[in-house]
Amino acid sequence: MTGLFRAWRVVIISKSHKRLWWIIAIVGMFGSVVAVASYFDIPQKTNVMTVQQQRYAAECPGWVKLADEQVSTLPKQFSIASWNIYKTQNTGWNKVLEKLSRQADVIALQEARESTTQNFWRQLGWSATMLEAFSMGRQSVGVQLASAKPPLQVCGSRQREPLIRLPKSLIVGVYPLADQNNELWVISLHSINFSLQIAPYLQQLNEIARLIEQHDGPLVIAGDFNTWSKRRQQVLQEWMSKYKLIPVRFKNDKRSRFFGHALDHMFYRGLKSVRSRVITTDASDHNALLATFQTIRSNE
Repeated sequence: MTGLFRAWRVVIISKSHKRLWWIIAIVGMFGSVVAVASYFDIPQKTNVMTVQQQRYAAECPGWVKLADEQVSTLPKQFSIASWNIYKTQNTGWNKVLEKLSRQADVIALQEARESTTQNFWRQLGWSATMLEAFSMGRQSVGVQLASAKPPLQVCGSRQREPLIRLPKSLIVGVYPLADQNNELWVISLHSINFSLQIAPYLQQLNEIARLIEQHDGPLVIAGDFNTWSKRRQQVLQEWMSKYKLIPVRFKNDKRSRFFGHALDHMFYRGLKSVRSRVITTDASDHNALLATFQTIRSNE
């Protein structure tokens, strides 16, 4: 069997067959892209959806107001969870969400599916706002922010993957803080994945930079950053330092990894990190992150 495999490999790489295999590869790739395009639907507008099934066009920096300040206030010490929920394809995802809802004030999801997660939050009595990146078999998929009370306002953005052309997305929620005349921005992010070039990945980060430059208050960015290479890790580190974002450190660092690199991150500024941990689970191909923060005075 080993000898047969070696012979097959020699045939493939022989000069007389190289051109043929390149043609087959290109045709196969084109066919795959066409197949993907026919199965997925990409909305023309950047829409956000609430648990009440209301849809709003909300392309950042344009905001959609969802609540009054008295409704959405976060306490002085609050917790944020982040989890790529793998489109709720694995069993047990609802049990993990229920557990997170008892521990976190705001939950940032990636690869959320409207038909399952929105219904879950509705039954729990929580507010949830989802940005529709694309539809898969008529089921919307995207990033999501959930909390016991709705954020003041939200906006979102999308950027297409260079190869498969499906969008990755982010959603921003604005939450007033109880002991400050200030607002907390929480961003749930799903980063560009299918690109060997760093430019599309950096383009998405720079789009976030232009957005957060409008806000000088406390901020948390959490999600699946798809940092599966040393180069991506380096670019993210440089970007984070440039915009004075602090990474949440996990002592029990069991974050999901690819090629040995952690994929999920949480960054903050204008806050004090109190504690953090990773929640391991088989309900997704990613483990969940949970961090507790405390507000600080401007002179601290």
